[in-house]
Amino acid sequence: MTGSLVAWGAVSALSCAALTALAVRYAHRRGLIDQPGPRRSHHRGTPRGGGVAIIGTIVLVALGLALGEPSTRGPVAALGLGALALAAVGFWDDHRPLPARWRLAAQFAVGALVIWSLGGVGAVTVGPWLLAGGYLDLVALVALVWLINLFNFMDGINGIASLQAAFIAAVFALFCALDGDRIGAVLGAIVLGACLGFVPWNFPRARIFMGDAGSYGLGFTLGFLFLWGHRQESFSLVTALVACGVFVVDATLTLSWRLVRRVRWYTPHRDHAYQLLVRSGWSHARVVGAVAGVNLLLVAPGLWWARGVPARELAVGVAILVLLSALWCWVRWHCRRDGPESEKRSRWSDNV
Repeated sequence: MTGSLVAWGAVSALSCAALTALAVRYAHRRGLIDQPGPRRSHHRGTPRGGGVAIIGTIVLVALGLALGEPSTRGPVAALGLGALALAAVGFWDDHRPLPARWRLAAQFAVGALVIWSLGGVGAVTVGPWLLAGGYLDLVALVALVWLINLFNFMDGINGIASLQAAFIAAVFALFCALDGDRIGAVLGAIVLGACLGFVPWNFPRARIFMGDAGSYGLGFTLGFLFLWGHRQESFSLVTALVACGVFVVDATLTLSWRLVRRVRWYTPHRDHAYQLLVRSGWSHARVVGAVAGVNLLLVAPGLWWARGVPARELAVGVAILVLLSALWCWVRWHCRRDGPESEKRSRWSDNV
């Protein structure tokens, strides 16, 4: 199976690199340029909307899989239609901002249809406990919408969203392959390849940003993979939460912190931990490298050691999330001490 996964990933990466080049030309022609501002982390006008190449690649390559293997047509159809619908919402928002209520309505509608198409969540194992009931479908729907928006919130510096998604997809593909879930493994490899094909255009220097088209579609795609892996018993939802841990902790704690301070949480800001590090003088590359280090040295080994043992998964998951929360607190203390409000620039800063 390994050779097949590498082939699907390579096709996806090459396709996405080519489509991103077209997206750059389109963005320049249509004037889709993000200009620098006080709530942005870049310092020169940069095209946006490149994430449409990621979603387009995932859908096209997955369609090729479905044409060759009829058994994959059901999951590919659900993944493709859902990703395209939300990418279209994001693409519209990249051109002409949509009210938040319409974006949320679309996310909830697409999420509900996809969960229904997969037959619901079913029973969930959380450590020694087995949870069951229709309420789990509602919980999954809220979690899916949160994941969609989480990637949108965290897509704020060069490379962070695409490389985080690549890490998650790699873990998913590996775990599915080890459990004999070929469909999940191939879909994970396709997502991994698409993300890696986009990275050279967005990191370390950004020639195009992912935009809402990419962040919405990519967040949904990963959520779909998690639901699929859960239904096939090859990827637990606890594992999914921990694999996304860096983003989940930063986005959730930052939102909570803003609510406690009675700040308008829904307005643009640069209060996430990764943004505070940039504001304190770290380069985009250094921050992304730190995130990759946490994933490779903490998250990945923990997931590997706990794989397949529910009680161990829960214990390791809680430990990792607590450590990530402590790291978030340290970043806030460190950046407050160094005075991020000064927007100081150092030799580490990116002119992006």
